[in-house]
Amino acid sequence: LAVYQKYNINPMSGCLFSMLQLPLFIAFFEAIQRTPAIFEDIFLGLQLGTTPAVGITSATFYMYAILVILIGATTYLSFKMNSTGNMQDPSMKMMPYMMTGMIIFTSLFMPSALGIYWITTNVFTIIQNMLVKGSIVALVTPFHEDGSVNFEKMEELLEFHIANKTDAILVLGTTGESPTMTHEEDDSIVKFTLENKSIDKQFVCSNLNF
Repeated sequence: LAVYQKYNINPMSGCLFSMLQLPLFIAFFEAIQRTPAIFEDIFLGLQLGTTPAVGITSATFYMYAILVILIGATTYLSFKMNSTGNMQDPSMKMMPYMMTGMIIFTSLFMPSALGIYWITTNVFTIIQNMLVKGSIVALVTPFHEDGSVNFEKMEELLEFHIANKTDAILVLGTTGESPTMTHEEDDSIVKFTLENKSIDKQFVCSNLNF
């Protein structure tokens, strides 16, 4: 927290994206309450309009218990995977537990349909974090003083990132000055990169000058 205070950073600013889901939650909640076809429907033994706090007294109580457990488990994993970089701060280590506890308590009083939506969202986030990870570098395009592409320097950049275990390389991004380059220069850079025999990882091409 001392670092946040020193550089005048609000630690809650990282929650802004999560808060964007709130209007969707409210709209979904209203849709469930006002639409009998959803409220009274049954999915996997769960009445979609019934809260776990009420459903726990029904014959399919175990399904509501499983729902709450899945909400807690997926919430914890989602927060844990998204907060890996902040775990060095002791005050942040309890955040996944606190948020998970708050979500579990809230889930007891929200319709089962919302719980299913929450689990689905968390599972998607977890899978996305497992598949999309690592360092992707937007490579700067080096030039000679006359404005032509400096392929010798570009090869040095490619070799540097390959040697340092960069997971993917992006060429012709805006850091590569692609908006000011010709079609021929675009083609030559793509061809040069693909012909580099040391490239054994994902190669990304972006912002082609069409």
